[in-house]
Amino acid sequence: MGTMLKTGDKVPALKFKDITGREGSNTGLEEYISVYSFADRKSSKALMNWMEDAQMRVAQAHPGLKLALYSVADLAIVPSKFSGMVRPILEKINDYAMKKLRKNYAKKGINYDSLEIRFFMIPDWSGEILKAFGLRDAKEFRTFVAKRDEIVGVFDSRTPRIVDAFCELCDRITKE
Repeated sequence: MGTMLKTGDKVPALKFKDITGREGSNTGLEEYISVYSFADRKSSKALMNWMEDAQMRVAQAHPGLKLALYSVADLAIVPSKFSGMVRPILEKINDYAMKKLRKNYAKKGINYDSLEIRFFMIPDWSGEILKAFGLRDAKEFRTFVAKRDEIVGVFDSRTPRIVDAFCELCDRITKE
């Protein structure tokens, strides 16, 4: 495992299968602000708590902003024979999250456009994606923000005023 990516580092090119089984990659979305969030079963609630608020604030402040949200679930500890049982649970979590996202957008009067907000829920069964970002695991959530394939911000549970810090970073990026 390498050193955790930091501001100024290049984002690794990823190929993945999302939770629905569709193949995807993080290439070809250069006009998007990319947000890579890593969590496991225990850290995902803390990640979602601040990320929902931050995303709504950014969407309100910057209508039409293009965001690519990569939510990586650390599943390396799950034995492969149990993946068939875990996958349907993750699909339900993904469906719930998407419904909640659309509902929050509607409640705030923001148009949700799936071409502007791209959401990928990615199960990382082998830990390969975590390693690409220099992470051993996701016991503590981590969020990397990138613009044009370069890391411009890193957040975790120790980040002071995390929602404000994320929103301020997005404000700076959009002004550049």
